[in-house]
Amino acid sequence: MTQELKPTSFIPPAVALILVGSWVGTQRRSMAALETECGQLRTNIAAAKSPSPATSTRHDPLDTRRKAIEWRNIAAHFVPNSGRAFFGAMPDMRVAMRFMQRMEAMSTEETIATLDEIAALDLPAESRDNLARVLLACIARKDPGLALDLIDRRIGMESYRFGDLISETLQTWAKKDPAAAGAWFDQQIASGKFKGRSLDGVSGFRQMNESALISILLGNSQEGAARRLAALPEDQRGDVLSMYDLTNVPEENQVALAALIRAQVPEKDQAETIASQVPNLIKHGDYSAATGYLDRIAATSAERAASAMKAIQDMNPKSPDTNKLSRDDFDALREWVGTQAPASVDMVTAAALAKAALGDHKMPFAAAAELAVDYSAESGNDEVLATFLTSGAARRNKAAALVLAGKISDETRRGQIQTFLILK
Repeated sequence: MTQELKPTSFIPPAVALILVGSWVGTQRRSMAALETECGQLRTNIAAAKSPSPATSTRHDPLDTRRKAIEWRNIAAHFVPNSGRAFFGAMPDMRVAMRFMQRMEAMSTEETIATLDEIAALDLPAESRDNLARVLLACIARKDPGLALDLIDRRIGMESYRFGDLISETLQTWAKKDPAAAGAWFDQQIASGKFKGRSLDGVSGFRQMNESALISILLGNSQEGAARRLAALPEDQRGDVLSMYDLTNVPEENQVALAALIRAQVPEKDQAETIASQVPNLIKHGDYSAATGYLDRIAATSAERAASAMKAIQDMNPKSPDTNKLSRDDFDALREWVGTQAPASVDMVTAAALAKAALGDHKMPFAAAAELAVDYSAESGNDEVLATFLTSGAARRNKAAALVLAGKISDETRRGQIQTFLILK
């Protein structure tokens, strides 16, 4: 987890305008119609805010039913995605644009009233939650403290489906007023709302929010970040800082984060915590940002070795036209690891090949095995092949692996691996 939280639970007006702009770019004739509809929408909103005596006293017995149908139709456009709601599957971008304009035009009081209206309607729970998320996100942009209070009173801080919105809102608040956001979070913790449900009492949700606050404090109050981290149990500090994401923050924060890790995380966990940032910095075979990070923080040899192994965590092909890894991708990995932790090149290579052939399914076992043989030959030792053959990928392809084991030159090690494969 990271804490410059990348996905959002709503589409700001600027993004909606960009989306609509791209849509109308290929449909120029629709521009005039869209502008007419937007103008009519603004007229309708103004009229709704200033109802005439006739309309304000008139009672429509079908009004509630119509509202339920309207909200149900809007909710149908929301696509669940790990508890989120987004407009990715909108059949008509005009629908998305009109809805977001409608939400943005509301005052906070009107948005809260709309939340009450939706809560009272007979809607499927998922649809009601998705609509509530968008409305609460609108409030969060204007008043994050109020939005968090509404979530607390109406839904609860323990809601998994609203967890990302809570974190994003707390982060928005912390950027505006870190002291107020931190005080609110501390009050929630004191009241027991962020207690862990696991046997060890650790709350991943609290850790995620602690990481969000620390990420912001690092940019404006490194002393405040240090105090916040020091308040956590020592054995949880590495986990909290591992959730931090440096990809969208100033480079000077990388140095501050490394200093915080070395000062407060247990020594045995420091290298892994430092290395946890590396996967965020590698993009399609480009290791330059990871190199810059390690050089900038003056990484130790142990930190660089741990980073080399972390580099295989989310390996993606250099080519954007495929999701399959090739020899070029592994050559690039080996070259980079050779500059950071030369003694780890073969071990990292074997682990990367095994992961690609089993966990990621980004390379057939036969192709990965062929590379393992080639790299072992190039290295002049059995390390890549032997290590590869002790992996889960080899156990899953036992017959082929036993044949490959015969290529290991060291007789003792060859026998050990053959026995390992037979017994597993």
